[in-house]
Amino acid sequence: MGIADDKRERLAEEFGIPTDRIFNFRTSSAVEDILSMTEMTELVDLGDSVRSQFPGFATVQLDKMPVYPSLGPRQDSLELRWGCHPPIFNSYSGRALWFPGSFVPSIEVLLWRRRRCVKSFCSSFPWGHHISIEVVMRTFQIAAAAGIFAVPSLAWNTDVHQQIAYAAEEFLTPLTRIIVKQLLEPEYKGSLGLIGAWADGYRKTTEGAYTETWHYIDPADDPPAYCNVYPNRDNTLKGSIVSALTNQTQILKSCIREAKAGKIRRGENATCANAVKFVAHFHGDMAQPLHVSGIAAGGNFFPVTFAGATTNLHAIWDGAIIYQLAGVKSFKNDTLQPFFKNIVSRIKQDNFFIPTADWVSCTDPGRPAQCSLVWARDTNEWTCDYVYSQIFNNTDVATSGYAEGAYPIVEIQVAKAALRMATWFNRLVDGLYKEREVVLRLNPSWVGGPAKGA
Repeated sequence: MGIADDKRERLAEEFGIPTDRIFNFRTSSAVEDILSMTEMTELVDLGDSVRSQFPGFATVQLDKMPVYPSLGPRQDSLELRWGCHPPIFNSYSGRALWFPGSFVPSIEVLLWRRRRCVKSFCSSFPWGHHISIEVVMRTFQIAAAAGIFAVPSLAWNTDVHQQIAYAAEEFLTPLTRIIVKQLLEPEYKGSLGLIGAWADGYRKTTEGAYTETWHYIDPADDPPAYCNVYPNRDNTLKGSIVSALTNQTQILKSCIREAKAGKIRRGENATCANAVKFVAHFHGDMAQPLHVSGIAAGGNFFPVTFAGATTNLHAIWDGAIIYQLAGVKSFKNDTLQPFFKNIVSRIKQDNFFIPTADWVSCTDPGRPAQCSLVWARDTNEWTCDYVYSQIFNNTDVATSGYAEGAYPIVEIQVAKAALRMATWFNRLVDGLYKEREVVLRLNPSWVGGPAKGA
């Protein structure tokens, strides 16, 4: 028996979702079904019979990404637990274990990020042994108010993205500048700096929501113990930064040919204009270590204190560390700022602890998938070598030495992003490459992974 029409309508009104997206689960198959947490697009109605069907708790996986064998809840998941008992989870099957005992009139909502419970909320109700949809709704309302459904940040700060792109402009050839100007809409004046952060704004729109997962990849590794990236294991069906940069590069190739032939002069082709914006932006994202990390949603749910303020690990790598290093609160976005002018100068002088030649050892547009993976793995190494390897111990990371130790890492990562971006565009425009991509599967694709073995 399904949800009564009056309950369905109340739920639709309460959460602003279509009535046909509200489902009723009355059997143990609920552990297989989906609840979208960040947008609340689906809500599980556990129904009046949940007491007999679920004597323990049910685990619901998000985004249609099943768990991997032996890894427990690999992807983001939401756990509804009756009675607020300690979590019991089968790490081999990734399924909830049932526990006997008295039934406590309470529900706990737990948010799992990459095999770690990062947030939880327990709510008690005076309803005895009867679980109703009203109780489930109330629990979600309170949990949402407590911030358990907070949307994480996903990128370098806007001004940092723009400065990286402005720095890249310093290395563009005259022909590349002309072609980029032809491909972009006139209001951008051919400037990579002006479109450097465009993709972040686009993903927040209804039109661009499908690009949300294109800004990162969540490896199923375990820093600081070991770090690795395998696209066939870590890509989602919606894509990742590795697949997105590859695909947008392929689109850009034909766009550049059309621009050279005079078929695109003033950004008339929106797909081509957007490809320029995506490629520029993803070079920036690819260099941010927390964009190639699956732990705690790329550090978004890894709480830290910075300069006396409570924040998260992702946020301080997005901006706080580089602002402290540069001695600014933010960067102006109208032109290249002094800190990044110095970065450009150091690139030209090859004045970094890793030679600049190593950064662009893979910049052949004929092999976009391979180069994207090389860059992702290069960035991912920092999550083992530094990002998660330090002892935080509830200290203020702005003054504990953590931020200072990260200074040279932030410097070299933004420098890599700028030089790789410029080199990539220059070689695409030069056209001196062959379509010779050979993708070798270096490890078996997991049927239980986010791409379901694809």
